[in-house]
Amino acid sequence: MIRFLEKYVMPVAGKVAEQRHLQAIRDGIILTMPFLIIGSFFLIISALPIPGYNEFMAGLFGENWQRALGYPVSATFNIMALIAVFGIAYRLGEYYKVDALASGALSLVTFLLATPFQVAYIIPSTKEII
Repeated sequence: MIRFLEKYVMPVAGKVAEQRHLQAIRDGIILTMPFLIIGSFFLIISALPIPGYNEFMAGLFGENWQRALGYPVSATFNIMALIAVFGIAYRLGEYYKVDALASGALSLVTFLLATPFQVAYIIPSTKEII
């Protein structure tokens, strides 16, 4: 089995691992890891499934303690896409030997331009979309 993997699978896996676009995606996603770890840490603290934990924390820090721990979670998780977009384009720019900072900045601006920031809201009494 090992010989089969070494003979047939490893060469293909090596070619895939050497592909610059996949390397750029890997490196860009790795760039988001610190934010993922920090946000996950605060998320775990705010939602431990231990009986009595919520009551203990509410008695210690007040009723809004979970909302306060939600701020770092939202901040880190919401910015991860921006960091990944910048990191992937930056790394791909390095591989193509062009200005990596300009590549990252341009991709970030393009991402923001392509992201819809308009939210449709229906007023309950009128059934109209604003």
